[in-house]
Amino acid sequence: MIVSFFILIYYGESTMNEFASNLKAIRLKRNLKQIDVARALNISQPAYSRYEVGSNQPDFDMLIQIAKFFDVSTDYILGRYKS
Repeated sequence: MIVSFFILIYYGESTMNEFASNLKAIRLKRNLKQIDVARALNISQPAYSRYEVGSNQPDFDMLIQIAKFFDVSTDYILGRYKS
């Protein structure tokens, strides 16, 4: 919880909203279901779903796991990249 709060403070609320929408877009682009990603990350589907809707944020370790799973940078998921 403290780490999630730090992410929110450091990156800002709008970035966390971008995180949620980017996460869903990346998953859909790869034609995966939430349960597929959740199983790969060893978390429950409801826990993963909360990341996609923005009601919960991952800690740093989970953020890194998510980035590795999707083979993207954490900056990309967080929306901190230039188009």
